[in-house]
Amino acid sequence: MANVQYALVGDLATGRCWKAARGNGTFFDGKRLSPAAEDRAERIGEAMISCELNHFAPTPALAHLFERARGVRSFGCATQAITMVATGAVDAHLDLRGRLTPENFLAPSLILTEAGGTVTDPTGAPLPTVESLTQRFSLIAAANQELHSELVQAINEKKT
Repeated sequence: MANVQYALVGDLATGRCWKAARGNGTFFDGKRLSPAAEDRAERIGEAMISCELNHFAPTPALAHLFERARGVRSFGCATQAITMVATGAVDAHLDLRGRLTPENFLAPSLILTEAGGTVTDPTGAPLPTVESLTQRFSLIAAANQELHSELVQAINEKKT
């Protein structure tokens, strides 16, 4: 993600547009975004979470996370879901399938991080360097560090 300097995501149905430039913030229809604002969920129990589940059975830890969340949705489009985190429509997006390709998350990830959010791999580490557009990834995207940390812990908890 460090090589991505500019991002543009548009919604063809509505004409709405997200733009970001590294170090200069994120704008949605010309208005600066800030998902880490005080009114955003910081705990799973307060959070509306998006999770891609296509051809993926949730692990016990993920199922437990779903039980604790305020709500869970699956939009079927990482680009849309991550920009929804940036705009505040959802508080986090999870794709843990190991199937996500870079063209689906590079631009919206810059949009989210420039707006104050966080995007990492499921362990909380930075996403690895993209070597090709066929490379596959899993990720956690959250509006703020507090929620992100709780999501990482919940996803990685081991049931004994």
